[in-house]
Amino acid sequence: MSASSENLDLFTPVFKHFRHLSDKDCLIQAYSITTHPTLFQQCPLNISIDVDSSLGLQPISTWSLYSCKFSNGLYFLSNPFTLDGQRQWINRCLNNYARQTRTSVGDNSDNQNLTRIRWATLGYHYDWTNKIYKQDDHTNIPDELVQLSQTIAQVISSNTNCPMIYPEAVIINYYHLNSTLCAHTDHSEYDALTKPLLSISFGNSAIFLIGGQTKTECQPSPMLLHSGDIIIMTGTSRLCFHAIPRILSDPFLNDILYKNIDDDNDKGTVKGHTLFSLVCQTIGLREHWYFGLKFLDKISNEWTWLQMNRTILSQPIQIQSSIISSKRPESPNSTDNLKPHLLRSPPTSPSTSTLSLPLSSSSASGGQQSINILELYFVVKFYPEEITNELIQDITRHLFYLQVKQDILNMDIYCPPDTAAHLASLALQAKFGDYDQITSSSESLNLESEALLPLSCFQKVELSRSDWFDRIIALWRTHASLAREESEMAYLKHAQDLDMFGLSFFEISKMQGGNKSNLSSQQQQSDQSSIATELWLGIDSLGIRFYKKNKLRPEVFFSWSDIKSVTAHDKKVILNMTGDKNATFAFYSGKSSVSKEILDLATGNHELYMKRRREQSIEIQQMRYFEEQQQKEKHRTFARERQLRLQAEKERDEIGRKFDEYQQQMKDIHDTLLKYQEAAELLARKAHISSEEARLQAEKALEIETQLERCKYEISRNEEEKRLYARQISECEQIISTLVNDSVKSRKEAEELKIEVAKWRVAEAAAREKLLSITQLNQSIAVTNAAAQAQQNLVQSSSSPRALSPPPYRPILRNQESNQSDERALLIEKQSKQAQLALQLQDLKNVIQSKKIEERQTFLDKAYEENLAVGDNKYSTIQKASSGTASKRMAMLQDL
Repeated sequence: MSASSENLDLFTPVFKHFRHLSDKDCLIQAYSITTHPTLFQQCPLNISIDVDSSLGLQPISTWSLYSCKFSNGLYFLSNPFTLDGQRQWINRCLNNYARQTRTSVGDNSDNQNLTRIRWATLGYHYDWTNKIYKQDDHTNIPDELVQLSQTIAQVISSNTNCPMIYPEAVIINYYHLNSTLCAHTDHSEYDALTKPLLSISFGNSAIFLIGGQTKTECQPSPMLLHSGDIIIMTGTSRLCFHAIPRILSDPFLNDILYKNIDDDNDKGTVKGHTLFSLVCQTIGLREHWYFGLKFLDKISNEWTWLQMNRTILSQPIQIQSSIISSKRPESPNSTDNLKPHLLRSPPTSPSTSTLSLPLSSSSASGGQQSINILELYFVVKFYPEEITNELIQDITRHLFYLQVKQDILNMDIYCPPDTAAHLASLALQAKFGDYDQITSSSESLNLESEALLPLSCFQKVELSRSDWFDRIIALWRTHASLAREESEMAYLKHAQDLDMFGLSFFEISKMQGGNKSNLSSQQQQSDQSSIATELWLGIDSLGIRFYKKNKLRPEVFFSWSDIKSVTAHDKKVILNMTGDKNATFAFYSGKSSVSKEILDLATGNHELYMKRRREQSIEIQQMRYFEEQQQKEKHRTFARERQLRLQAEKERDEIGRKFDEYQQQMKDIHDTLLKYQEAAELLARKAHISSEEARLQAEKALEIETQLERCKYEISRNEEEKRLYARQISECEQIISTLVNDSVKSRKEAEELKIEVAKWRVAEAAAREKLLSITQLNQSIAVTNAAAQAQQNLVQSSSSPRALSPPPYRPILRNQESNQSDERALLIEKQSKQAQLALQLQDLKNVIQSKKIEERQTFLDKAYEENLAVGDNKYSTIQKASSGTASKRMAMLQDL
């Protein structure tokens, strides 16, 4: 390519693509604001004001405001006008504003000029040459327009950055059915980034494209705008390129979108493709070519595909009568109950998931209203060749997952017990998430209420339900950290390897002969008698297969490249091969309706087969681009949440470590406190003993003093004994002096011990206070605040909106070696889980092999065991059935 990828215009090809699309394709490919929660997020309106009735607005409580996730500052207000209010504003635009202001035609008084008018300006007029507003060229803006814009700004400012405004310039664009508005930006005002732009749409629906700030930044997103919708552009969204490539012309489609299908005259003209487009638009499905609508034929009582080119009421659909006030019976939740919107086989009970169309209503007795309804079922009609690479949208993968899961549970697809258990574990991961998180939370998990395994698993293997559940839970644990989308895709990837996956089977009778030369001679013979060997015909995305009794091993296989065309007439179907125009094969079905279904499936699969081998259309490229952006955003969000979770776990471990340290400190302080208490008690005992000794010595001193007094008295009476007593007195005085000194010393020691006991008691009180402070502050405050901060960071990061367009380049802040080590750790963890899963599956196979009940094994079970014994699988049997030239396979088919 001559131009670099950086300078590639991504906006213009999308503009041209929608410019030439039909209304039906525009409705399918454009995004509806209210049905795409991955692209648009509804914002609450926290305001309550009285709205002037002259503005034609609905009550504010009914308004719906949406923010655009991939363009910051872009908001959508979904039709806040009443129907009369829309007519009122359309009348003002056509009759008042276009005649009183400057427009693209000179004289506005003639009605013929209104058919040629393109724009009108109010307020400051726009200089289209210099792309600026003229400050000296100004006209008045009608008061009702000022009041309308201020009311809208006041309401949405409660939850957005939209300030209160006074409109200064108004441009009214008049679009005809062939009109377009090329890519442009609206930022001519000097303060464009600080003031909002309000764009109000009236009349036919239109496609609105919004891109990036340059045409090379990203592909634009197609939005579907209806009459009354309002776009609010604020901040950097004012700098984004936007355009109108298409005005939808069919007014009946708008009536369908507004749900105005009450007119009986319109109901009779609704065709199948119109209803199918409405269903796809409602659920946000763009890969519509895989799906179809089925109904129960009231004549043959068989399930039939809805014909898209015929009106709905011209087809044999059963009309059921229902009472509006009565409740529909709920389907019991068990493994053998059928969900009608997901099954190949007929439903056994009503389901609220069906598409019901009211036909007419009448009043019944008791105030109850009776209506007649049509029930149609939205099911997968065509399967891709490689389901993991071809499916683009998440809603498409989810619908395929539900369809395949229900087909396996209903045994429409043969699935061996070990594979069924593995798929059940993936289904639990997709529905509930990680098993460890479920068990650690307060939610109770009841597997008895879940449809996990086909009924045949319980009938053919001697394992109790609890044993099955234990095995499934063990497998469930190996899928930890898988997101819902990844679990569903893994389910489909494993289910695709099943032999009957994606196949539609028909019982046929082989016609003798296989070329056009003998067709006419055998036609009467085949019509008169029921001939030939009974065969099974299988149609899928790869081609047509022929089976003889064993549906797990095709005898002959023709790819779609081998088949030139398929024709059907009454009960007869003819295959015309490529290369040799005489190489044909004819066979009979049981009913002409079956032949028509074979032709329909063959034609559709052949078209998809050829479509896959051509260059992808811009629609597919656009869908893949947006899905890649969404997947990248999801991966970034998952990586960010994983990083925050790891950070929170590290903080939790750090808090736990600190908590353990605090516990050890508390234990040490408690031990020290016990030692202090023991020392204080010991000192108290010593002080008590010293005080007792001092008391005894004081008593002894008092006794000696008494004796001294008695001796002195004796000395006065006996002179002779005086010397003796003098000597005794001297000795007693010495003893008394010694005892007095000892008594004083003991008192001092007792006082010192009392002082030390008081100090120890103060230390004990301080230790108790320190223990309480550590317990209260470090345990409750520190731990709680740290956990709350980690949770707040996680919630803020998860709830912050991210743009879905490719983000600008930013340098990587992490160390590259750290990233590589993390990737190696994730790879090792993944390999470990895979090895663990393989061991558990092998163990389960061994248990099933030892516990299976031989007399209950079906023909398909035995055929599967035979294929397994010789090493065959789905792909090897197809390769064997397609070996040889087409003529050799044709001869083999004739000999069956």
